[in-house]
Amino acid sequence: MKLLRILYFPCFIVLSVSVFYSGQVLAQGSITGSLIDPNGENITGLNQSVTLVNTETGQEYSGQTDLSGNYTVSGLPAGTYDLSFLFRTAMYRSYSEEGVVIEDGSTLEHDL
Repeated sequence: MKLLRILYFPCFIVLSVSVFYSGQVLAQGSITGSLIDPNGENITGLNQSVTLVNTETGQEYSGQTDLSGNYTVSGLPAGTYDLSFLFRTAMYRSYSEEGVVIEDGSTLEHDL
C-alpha cells in the first residue's frame, strides 16, 4: 500500500503540471482581419508579411496574408503589440500601428 502512495504522488504532480501548462496554451489570443484599400476593397492577389512585436517582451510573431487579403496570427500571449505590414509592391505603402491589445482566449478582428 505504501508503494502505491509513492507511485501515485509523482503521477499526480506530473498530471497537475500538464493540465496547468495546457491551460496556458489554450488561453492565448489571436488577431485576424483583412487589408483594405482606400476605396474599401480588399487588397487581393498579394502575399504580404504581417508582424506583431510584444512591447513588453520584444517577442516577434509573424504571418502572411492569403491571396484574398485576409490574415490571421495565432498563439499570441495576452499583451500589447506593435503591428506592421510590409508591402512588397510600389502600389501600397507599408503600414504600422502601435498599442494593439490582445486578450487571453480572444480573437481581435482588425481590418487595415
